[in-house]
Formats: sequence, structure tokens, C-alpha cells
Amino acid sequence: MKILVISDARIWMGGDHDPFKFRYITFVDTLQERGHTLSHIKFNIDQLQTNKVENYIDSSDDFFISLPQVQTARAKSMKRKLMEVTLPHRRLPYDEMLTQRIEYIKPDLLLSFMGTSPRLIRNISRMGTAIHFAEEDFLKSYPPAATPSLWQRMRVRIARPLIRRLMPCPKEVVMISEKERNWAKYFFPRSRIEMISLFIDEPFWFDKNVRVATNENIEIFVIGNFLDLRNAMGLKQFLEELLITRPTDTPTVTLASREGIHPILENFPKSRLDFIGNVSDPREYYDVAKICLVPAFNVSGVKNQILQGWARNCPVVAKSATAETAGGQNRVDLLVGNTPRELVASALEALADTDLRRALSRNGRQRLVKNFSASGAVDRLCSLVEQNNGQS
Repeated sequence: MKILVISDARIWMGGDHDPFKFRYITFVDTLQERGHTLSHIKFNIDQLQTNKVENYIDSSDDFFISLPQVQTARAKSMKRKLMEVTLPHRRLPYDEMLTQRIEYIKPDLLLSFMGTSPRLIRNISRMGTAIHFAEEDFLKSYPPAATPSLWQRMRVRIARPLIRRLMPCPKEVVMISEKERNWAKYFFPRSRIEMISLFIDEPFWFDKNVRVATNENIEIFVIGNFLDLRNAMGLKQFLEELLITRPTDTPTVTLASREGIHPILENFPKSRLDFIGNVSDPREYYDVAKICLVPAFNVSGVKNQILQGWARNCPVVAKSATAETAGGQNRVDLLVGNTPRELVASALEALADTDLRRALSRNGRQRLVKNFSASGAVDRLCSLVEQNNGQS
């Protein structure tokens, strides 16, 4: 089958073991191994830094659509069509070019991997997309304002539902968390919603031959994008409550964040928040940490940090809603808290109880192996693709 893969170029920007990039590459490689012919179109819809663009431009790409502001000499010199596109607010002027490319390739199926808005998915769906695969960071909030005006209420109750039903939808939308099913039904009411479990690079994360990062034990390890206010706010609330609950002999939180940290975290002393920047191999830090903290209080899908902690036998402490996205059970394979105070209490309990940490580590690893198998998720997606042969 001839498949045209349309993806957000940001997907390919991560390192070799970036969880998002790994999942997409695994899907694409498996489809090729099964004998399907794949062509690629990558969108750079954000004004990314010029030096980052070169990292994910591949000479094998059929087509690369980019903002003029981020073109590079390397991109212009490569032997393939480079499209210059200006993206005004809430407009998608590249539809015609994309349609021409689809007509030229004549694929049996469009498969989109997009980390962006429902509006873009609908525009691509109008061109025949059968399957859209979405990650958790792709989700956008949709509830109306707390005190909406009459026009806002009319728009939410009448206009938006009508527009959603009239606009094109993918035949199938593939999500990775049961929590996201209602979101997908809201935006794509005529699509069939399929669920595929999240997975990680098992050989990498299960590898026992990892050097020790430091001679010192880490008490609480946190990793993620903490330049993002959503994540940073959860950690700030945790740290403030921790200082109230344990004003003396307060455990130190070691924070790794490739993108940097949000300004709201900058005033905490190093003795309370030890920011170590980007780390080349996070496994080293999971291995020496007493617990892994996932402090996000606003989550939309399975957190990679829970799966990574389980893979490295590092006890996980997380908010209840966050734990539910991974199917975790309180006091079985992780500890939870609904509020910053409860989260701090769970973290301090885990730090004080060695036997509890061992039990959480053992059970968490079992949960990961049982529910988040890479082979099962890949087989499921490939099956969905092959079921749609010739139906786009």
C-alpha cells in the first residue's frame, strides 16, 4: 500500500530516545518493514529557531512546508521541493499545495501524525485522511469562559456543535489515553475513536548497563519541560507546601529540564530546588533517586515520566488524575495526592519507608510490562492502517 505520512516537524526534533520521536519512528519503520511504500510531508508550523530546523530536515523527505522565517541555506540547497508558506492567524493557505502533492503521489491512504490543533486536522481530513494519530501534548482546552457573554454562550451551544458536524472529520482518530476519548468525540463526532497504549523504548529504558550519574543520592527527581507554565506551576505549589510542611531538614528536589525553567521557579534556593539543566541520559538520575515526582496538576494524557520511573524501578509519586492516565493504583505501583498538601505527604512517606519504595518499584515495573507493550501498540496501529487500504 502507498501511504503518505503528514507530520508536524517538531516530532522529529528530539534526541535518539525522545519518547515522542521514538514512537513515530517505530510506527513508520514497522509499516515499511511490512512492505508498504511511504512518502513524507513535514510541516513546520511554528516559528522555530533556525539552528533547530536543520536537525530534522531529511533529504529523503518528498516535501517540506516551512515558514520563510526559518529557512536555512541547507534546506534551500537540498534536491526536493521546498515550499514557502505564510500562515496568517487562523488561516491555512497551504491547502492547495498539499492537495496538488497528494494528487501527484496518489497515495492509497493518508496517515497524519500531527501535534497541533483540530482545525489543521480537519483541513487535512478534507483531502482524504483516513487515520489521524494524536499525542497527549496535542490536546487543546475547549470549555467556555467562566463568565461567558450571551454571544459566547450562543456560539458554544449552537454554532460550534453545528460547525463540528458539518466540517470534515478523519475516518479514524487514534488516541493514547482513555481520558482523551471524550475530547476526540467532541471535536470529531463522526470519527471512529481508537485507543492505542503509550509505549517507550524498552531496550533503552530496561538496559542495566548504565553508569552512575553522581556519587550522591538524589532524594526527589523531577524531569520534563518546566519552561511550560502548566508543569512549572505544579512544581511551585509542591515546593511551597513542602517548605510549610517540613521547614527544617527539607528534602531537595533535583530538576532536569532541557528547555530551561519558568521564572516562577527561579527564586527557590538551590538547597530546595537544584536545577541541573538538560541531562544526556536521564536513566542515570532515575537510578540514584529515591523517588520520581510527577507534579503536573493539569494533565491531558499519559505522562512519560511515570513510565520511565517504572522502567528504572524508581518509585513514582504523582497527582491522582495523572496516575489514572497510566492505570496506576495508589499504594500499589505509585503514591498519589489530589492536592499539593497530599502530594507532599505522599512524597515524604515514600522517602521515609524503604520497604514501601521497593514494593512500588516492583509493582510499577510489572504494570509497565503488562499494559504498555510496544509490540502490542505497533501491531494495533499497523492493523488499523491495513484495514483502511483503498478507503481514503
